Amino acid sequence: MEATKYVEINEMGSAVVFGTRIHVEAVAHAYTGGYTEQEILDWLKINRVQLHGALAYYYEHQDDIEQRIQNRIEKAALDDNVETDTLTKLRQRSDENKSD
Repeated sequence: MEATKYVEINEMGSAVVFGTRIHVEAVAHAYTGGYTEQEILDWLKINRVQLHGALAYYYEHQDDIEQRIQNRIEKAALDDNVETDTLTKLRQRSDENKSD
């Protein structure tokens, strides 16, 4: 995955909104999970251009990002990490909205 004008790759190899520590996968899963644009903007304190840049990057690299998310869920579950709960909730909400 390569950096873009709106997304950079952090030291851990994750895609984040440029100039922030906000992961593209968090933006994408909130959006696909049914949160409105305004809810995401308010929650993450990013602007609309950053939001859509992150979503464009997500859709261009969706398979890679989804695999990273799954790996993080599995690793967090093994480590009994609280992150599992957050990622799992986002994924469940996304899945529920896709089935509606």
